Amino acid sequence: MVQLLLMSFTQLFSLVFVLFLSVSCREDYVSNGTPVFDEVVNLTAELSNDDVVELSLLKNIAIGSDVSDIELSNAEVTFLGSQVPLDSRKMLYDAEKRKYVLENPDYRIVEGQSYSIEITTDSDLSQDHLITATTYIPRAVHVSGYTISNRTSYKTEQSGTMYQLELTISLNEPKDLPAYYQIIPYRKVTELRRNNDGTATELNFSKRHLMKIVEIVESRNGVVILAHKDGVYIDQSRINRNEVKLVLETSLPLTEKEILRYIEVDVHTLSEELYQYHIALDNEVRSLNRSYSYPIERFSNVQNGDGIFGGSSMIKYLIDLDQ
Repeated sequence: MVQLLLMSFTQLFSLVFVLFLSVSCREDYVSNGTPVFDEVVNLTAELSNDDVVELSLLKNIAIGSDVSDIELSNAEVTFLGSQVPLDSRKMLYDAEKRKYVLENPDYRIVEGQSYSIEITTDSDLSQDHLITATTYIPRAVHVSGYTISNRTSYKTEQSGTMYQLELTISLNEPKDLPAYYQIIPYRKVTELRRNNDGTATELNFSKRHLMKIVEIVESRNGVVILAHKDGVYIDQSRINRNEVKLVLETSLPLTEKEILRYIEVDVHTLSEELYQYHIALDNEVRSLNRSYSYPIERFSNVQNGDGIFGGSSMIKYLIDLDQ
């Protein structure tokens, strides 16, 4: 009888422990310790020197509410540069994009500069507080060299050809520390068109397709594949010889007329905030696939709100596989 009672108590304790874990797994936290199931204004802005300045603004509704997140379209948003005199620009809500944009669509951010955002909304969450954030756009790091090796191909059931190769990229020393990168590889093909006289003309295509990253060969501690972003994210302090070596594969088979001629690589030098934000978000995404996990700490550099205000400097490199 005592043994039976002890067994029942043990099972009951285990059940309570599992229920406790299940509840705690649903609680995520932002960096300032505020539970994300509280209502909060969420800002998302990822600046880049090759794109327009845009910003999305949401009112995140508490978990358990019948109302979904609300877009905030009546906020006063001021974008500030670090130039002297201070570069201050208003951002207006674009209903088609559902984002805030600058009045001048040709404006581009400049690497090596700091930028800030100031927001006031009609939301009761920010009536007494100015929502602010600041980021520094690091100077772009250039590629000093690259090599292509171990090229292989195989036929698929769809009568196409898949290609696999090993890409090694050597990076120059960073101009700003700490240094973080995102590297995204694409394939670009050409097509052979047969002429009436029996000759063939090679046609170039500008469209590019994302390549699949099969393996990280070296510096695995400093190079990670994120569940929600393309390419790889890199912590420069944790890679060897400033080199990144990846095994790539064409994500779609090529037809008999198509030739794999180029690899195009986008090299983004990331602000520290942007890198930390996406690493934390990746941990959160992966935790959703686990039965039990500890609460995930979200990263945010937004004062009196949540989200990310960060940026990057990007350079494209075109690698001719025939050279």
